[in-house]
Amino acid sequence: MSDKNALYMEVHSVVSEIAKTEGKELGKQIGPAFIDSLTDLVFKQMESFGLDVEAFSSHGRRAVINMDDVMLCARRNDHLHTMLSGMRDDLADKKTLDRHFKNQ
Repeated sequence: MSDKNALYMEVHSVVSEIAKTEGKELGKQIGPAFIDSLTDLVFKQMESFGLDVEAFSSHGRRAVINMDDVMLCARRNDHLHTMLSGMRDDLADKKTLDRHFKNQ
């Protein structure tokens, strides 16, 4: 099995788990065709996102993708941008705390 196929199967597993959990909370039955379609959509979006962050990194003449590249990809989705900004801030706070305690 190729790496891409293995990743697709993992995405399918996670999408299935989330869809079934949400369906149960909403009192709805989630069929396999819906899960397959949603998996395809999520996987294609992941591929697109991956190509975009690579392009932003390359445009910035960097060999490594960084948080700025990810934030550029999320700029058109307010909810995602807000969520990622919070995660970035949490990571920055954690690094600050780690440095503080390491120096003591």
